[in-house]
Amino acid sequence: MSVFSRPYESLEGLRNELEDRSLLDYMVENTRGDVEVPYKNNNLDEEAYVQAVMDIHFDEDYGTPYWLEHANRLDFDPREEIDSFQDLSKLGVADEEALVERPVEDFMPRLFSRNLEEADNYSELVPDSSAYDMSKSSGSTGKKKVMPWRKHLSDEVSDWYNFNFELRDIDGGNWLIAGPPGLYEKQIRSAAEKRGGFPLFSGIETRRLKPQLKQLGRLSEEPYSFLKDSVTEPGNIKEALEGLVRMKYTLRAMEEDLQSEEVGVIASAPEPVERVHGMLESDDARSTPEDVNALLMSGMGTTQETVDRLEQKYPNAEAIPMYATSFTGANFDNPKSDDFEYHSIHPFISFDVVESEGTGLGDTVDYGERGQVVLNHLSSGFLWPNQTERETAERRFPAELFGGGDGIADIRPLSD
Repeated sequence: MSVFSRPYESLEGLRNELEDRSLLDYMVENTRGDVEVPYKNNNLDEEAYVQAVMDIHFDEDYGTPYWLEHANRLDFDPREEIDSFQDLSKLGVADEEALVERPVEDFMPRLFSRNLEEADNYSELVPDSSAYDMSKSSGSTGKKKVMPWRKHLSDEVSDWYNFNFELRDIDGGNWLIAGPPGLYEKQIRSAAEKRGGFPLFSGIETRRLKPQLKQLGRLSEEPYSFLKDSVTEPGNIKEALEGLVRMKYTLRAMEEDLQSEEVGVIASAPEPVERVHGMLESDDARSTPEDVNALLMSGMGTTQETVDRLEQKYPNAEAIPMYATSFTGANFDNPKSDDFEYHSIHPFISFDVVESEGTGLGDTVDYGERGQVVLNHLSSGFLWPNQTERETAERRFPAELFGGGDGIADIRPLSD
């Protein structure tokens, strides 16, 4: 497909096509590019996909308020100049504060408005809230940010979970889950149901949990050093105790589920997964550690040492590491990689790894080199390119299992 050709005649026509499916579904069916989308069993023209996203969000009649304002500050038309993932840098670094300060409607294209036929002009168009899910960041690195996801895209993500389980030939069973309520909960519940299991979900708000568990870990591993430091930093004790209370509440809920239901999958951070092992050894549990066939784990605590230890405790389970954020949803480990190498649901989500320039956007590093992680979210309902993360990683080649898009590995905090 040539650079500026589209598989649709008009945005109105594209909107009608997207009533019952996601943009990725439509583009896979209507383009025949060189990039595979394995979980769709088809190929995709990446350029056409990127162009469609630009057309939607920068259209003067049906575009997105935030991006139309941004376009006024540019000296080019993104619909004509941006037709590849490499071109996204032209839009500049994502302004996270805008997601905090502005209403979520400012990030929704007016193409999906509930009064499209009745409105006389752009200012009268009202986004159709029933077509969206809301994703909230945990706020662990600042104020919470709200992002709109069209519901068809959430369905894509649950298919993505299913595809990654099939890659590993894992049947499933009921899922015991502990994680943040909201979009993550909806997507992982749907994934469990598509695998034929019941989702047993216990919510745990992650906004303050990460620093709390860090202090709790210090208290258990280095009690003398922790208490000595707490003389000058008494807040450490408060955070450790708060983390203990919150984790205890979640574990209690999980234990009650285990007393009434059998489970085959455990999905959470490594620490709850480890605590659940003790629960399954109790006579009150309806399952045993041997009944578990998958451990779906996310978080910085998912190290090779942790995975090896937990797979020994759950002898019939395969650990499936994930790198998950509110911007991207679930990014899965490549089972054929020797280390943890994460890949996204491309082209909806893509990774870049750049030379760190603080708040700027550096050049992409070579494969195998380390740099700052950059996320791109490109969908019909939400455009958010060049999100610089407070983490570094190695850039990895695209994996045949997942199709297009670079992978990332050995993720570390930016300060390391």
